[in-house]
Amino acid sequence: MLFDHASHGWIILADTLISLAEIAKISETSPTQLNAKT
Repeated sequence: MLFDHASHGWIILADTLISLAEIAKISETSPTQLNAKT
């Protein structure tokens, strides 16, 4: 039971890190795309 709860926490943590990484990629590419359009 405790192990399941711990692994579930790690899954949430991993999902959060992935989401932050995707947001970082988007924020990095957005200025580049704007500069390319101009």
